Amino acid sequence: MEYFVRRFHSNTKDTLGFMCSEDHSVECFTLEDAYHLQKIPNETRIPAGRYELEKMYSNHFRMDIPFLKNVPDYEGVIFGHVGNTDLDTEGCILFGDTSSMFEDERISNSTIAFNRVHPLIMAELRKGPCFVTITDEDR
Repeated sequence: MEYFVRRFHSNTKDTLGFMCSEDHSVECFTLEDAYHLQKIPNETRIPAGRYELEKMYSNHFRMDIPFLKNVPDYEGVIFGHVGNTDLDTEGCILFGDTSSMFEDERISNSTIAFNRVHPLIMAELRKGPCFVTITDEDR
């Protein structure tokens, strides 16, 4: 299965995007850290590109989570966990059902989105290879 993240809005703190699967059975908003030319730990989003997903156990979340493999200059990048602002990302991609570009960029209903999307992604990973293509349409 192929997933697509289209980054559509960013500022100096964070990046909003939209994620969907190739068959559009999975859709949600995303939130990531901001773009910076030079990496700033816990403040810079990962580079656009195509990444393979792998299932790994997260001690922090105490469950299997999809991680992005071979992200340049990053380790442990999670493809989707709960959080609503850039303070929750630490380089990972957050899932939400709604987004806001007023005042501070944020996503909402993150737990609802995660509980809906995560099992679908994990089921696809059990079937075979999965990939995420991330594109920058915000710069």
